[in-house]
Amino acid sequence: MKTLNLFSHLGRKLGVWLTLSIMTFSNAALASGGLPNPVGDQVQNGDYIAWFRKQFGDAYTFLAESASMVTFFVVATAIILTFVGVINGKKEWKDLFVVAGTGAVILIVVFFLFNEGDGIVA
Repeated sequence: MKTLNLFSHLGRKLGVWLTLSIMTFSNAALASGGLPNPVGDQVQNGDYIAWFRKQFGDAYTFLAESASMVTFFVVATAIILTFVGVINGKKEWKDLFVVAGTGAVILIVVFFLFNEGDGIVA
């Protein structure tokens, strides 16, 4: 019992020390590090077409990366749920391999198409 109280006391001291040190050093790091200087998003010499293409390219990149991430998570979820079904005896191992193979093909196609689209937009 005394050992447990000793660890509890040391844990509280360590927690207070870590909290205070994080608060102290994070403020110093934020003040000295700071953010980079913002880049002006202004139209240069009235070239609105180049500005629009840049904005469209940035939006396309964001949407492509977001859609790729969602696709990856959907495929991973399907594989995990199939694996759980195999463990519970409701599905067979061949079902897991089919889902994993199909998911791999889907990911390759999605990443390839978004990469080609990025080449067209840029």
